Amino acid sequence: MEKIKVLTLIGSFPTKINPSAAIFVLNQLEHMKKHCQFKVVVPYAYVPNFKHINPFYRFSKVPLIEDISGIEVYRPRYLQISRFFLFSAILRSAAMLIETANIYLSAISVVKNIEKKWKFDIIHIHGPISEGVLGVSAKRMYKKPLAITFHGEDATILSKMGLLKYVYGRTLKNCDAFIFVTGYLQKALSQKLPGEKVAIIPSGYMVSRFKLMDREKCAKKLGLPKRRKTIIFVGGFTERKGVEYLLKAMGIISKKGNDIMCLMVGGGNLMKKLKRLAHNLGIEGNVIFAGYRAPDEVPIWINASDLLVLPSLDEGLPNVVVEALACGKPVVATNVGGIPDVVNDDVGYLVRPRDENELARKIIMALERKWDRKKLMKRARQFSVTKSAKKLMDVYKNMLKH
Repeated sequence: MEKIKVLTLIGSFPTKINPSAAIFVLNQLEHMKKHCQFKVVVPYAYVPNFKHINPFYRFSKVPLIEDISGIEVYRPRYLQISRFFLFSAILRSAAMLIETANIYLSAISVVKNIEKKWKFDIIHIHGPISEGVLGVSAKRMYKKPLAITFHGEDATILSKMGLLKYVYGRTLKNCDAFIFVTGYLQKALSQKLPGEKVAIIPSGYMVSRFKLMDREKCAKKLGLPKRRKTIIFVGGFTERKGVEYLLKAMGIISKKGNDIMCLMVGGGNLMKKLKRLAHNLGIEGNVIFAGYRAPDEVPIWINASDLLVLPSLDEGLPNVVVEALACGKPVVATNVGGIPDVVNDDVGYLVRPRDENELARKIIMALERKWDRKKLMKRARQFSVTKSAKKLMDVYKNMLKH
């Protein structure tokens, strides 16, 4: 059977500089290459090529076109509007609209050039605003079906931002399939959608990458103490991830005389603030800021620990929870978003967000409990990328029938 040609429009995708960016989407595409061909358009913010005065200089080296795992990826440049100092929701949404226009102007010509040489069958967008404007335009120009995947804030927050409602509604009106990584996001979306067009498809974890390894060997490889109780956080250092509450919980744990080490794998704009907080709490010696790690390294860090902790304030369905379970590690996470879809009493504990006292208590409980590894790994297998890719293929086939 001839392969389905899918044009994917997305706001983030792996690069050599940041190989973990939206890697869950790349994992799905890799698993579907037997039945599909993909071309990916990722509008990329322009970064000046000034080596000595620009701290983000390395991002200017990301190529306009590159091959990632046999998939052609296009990165048209656009001018980004900074929203860091915009505290008003109206101003932030206005800035997003201006940025969306910039993205459209930079990317539409790339979409047209792709279509001239490669007649795609389906358009799949991963976002309702900038990707939505681009996707709807391509749908109308080329009369192709349009699918959208919601991953988190695009369903819970953007749908309620006043100035964006028109763009949001226009995108939803033109979509032929709606995919949510968790049922929570579908319920959180304010607009009602036709049930026959909705599918719940988790991103799925990479089965070949995340698996049980020898803990002591992993700890030795990373230069960590072999037998010291260790917890790990993996993700971005952003407000949404609630990382400060993990450090505060570590402060409480430390005061109670518990000798626990915390591995912080990731990075982001709160790095300096978090390091300062660790210093003020007197837990610097118990916290290791490991920075970003390549996708193949992350399983080693998880396997070198005893417990994953995710103190998020808002989530879709974070892959790291399932990845930890696949490595035979229990989870303590906040009761937000789609996390309860994965974490039950057999595999971990749920806590209230912004509650460092409950977080500290559950971390200690989890470290003292003897967990059934078979149950942990069995739970993870329900959310594998293999299953997710199969479900997504069914969506594509159904779209082409109509």
